[in-house]
This record gives sequence, structure tokens and C-alpha cells, in this order.
Amino acid sequence: MDIFDNDLSIPINIIREWCFCPRVVYYREILNLNVVKPLWVSQGEDSHDKIEKLEKRRNYSRYNLDTAQRHFKASFKSTRYGLHGIVDWVLETDDEVFVVEYKINPKPNSLGHRLQLCAYAMLAQEHYKKPCKKGFLVSDKTSYEIDITKDLVDKVIEVTKEIRQMLTKAVKPDSAAAEHQCVQCQYLNFCNDRL
Repeated sequence: MDIFDNDLSIPINIIREWCFCPRVVYYREILNLNVVKPLWVSQGEDSHDKIEKLEKRRNYSRYNLDTAQRHFKASFKSTRYGLHGIVDWVLETDDEVFVVEYKINPKPNSLGHRLQLCAYAMLAQEHYKKPCKKGFLVSDKTSYEIDITKDLVDKVIEVTKEIRQMLTKAVKPDSAAAEHQCVQCQYLNFCNDRL
């Protein structure tokens, strides 16, 4: 990411990371620290291809739809929101679109997950020129239907603004991460005020 780009577009996946701990974004984007990815990151990447193959054979009952067109790995970029990213898949009907994000986390319903999904919904709505009022966070065992509300959209815009300010100023943000977050973070060794 070029922090000196006047048209700085934020990758949507950073929103979820920012909610987990803003320092993850700082260490990766500002300090460009290359660390070994945690095991669950590669597990998630591997599972996406398998899930896509399964999803092609499934009906739409999980999404309360009779029929839809699936768009896998839909890529979006919006100058309006200053965001870009690739959503796992989009379900398109005649009247609306729905975004779907698959997670290996058995309970993918944190604020970061919901904001990431909402950001994809905002861009899908803009791209397809159809409303996107719902999205789905899906794991093997659980499926969460998320309403794309004005409050959620406002929170995405707020968080994106915070990220952009941090990237522009290049100042290490404070962290409210708890011990259970820090012990799973690949950047723990770089936080001299944690644990």
C-alpha cells in the first residue's frame, strides 16, 4: 500500500484486522514487517477453494433464496468509499445482491467480521447498482445473517477514516487488546508494552 497515494484505497480485510488490534495494521502497512503467518491463515486460504467447489453444488436455502446467480471471488474498488477488496461470493437476484464471506472461525460474528462484510456490501451495492441489505458470515457449522444497517455503514466509514489517518500520520496506535488476543498475534514480539 502506498501511503503517499493521494487516492489511498484501503483493503477491506484491514478493517477486520483493525478491529482485532490497530497495531496489526501499523506493523504490516507502516513498518512493512514480514512475519510468519499463523497456521489458521493458511488453513483459511486452503479451505476457500474447497468451499467454493461445494457451494457451486448447493441450493440457496441457507440464504433463504429460491434462486440467484453466484459470483465467486468478486473484486471491487470504490473511489467513493476509498475501499477495495475481494469478497468470497456475491448472490445476485433480479432485485438485490447479498455478499457472503466464509470463515474457518466457528463463530464468525465479531464486530470486525460484521464491518468487513458491511464494507463488501457497500461496494457490491455500488457495483451492481442494486440494494444490498443483507450479508452472510458462513462457517462449516454456523451461518449468520447480518443486516446491513445505517449504523453499520457509518461505523465502516468511521473505522476507515481512523485507518487512513493512522496510515497518513504513521503513528503507532494504542491497543486495547486483551491477553487472549495478544498471545495469538504474530506481531507480539514488536509490542514492547504488551504482556
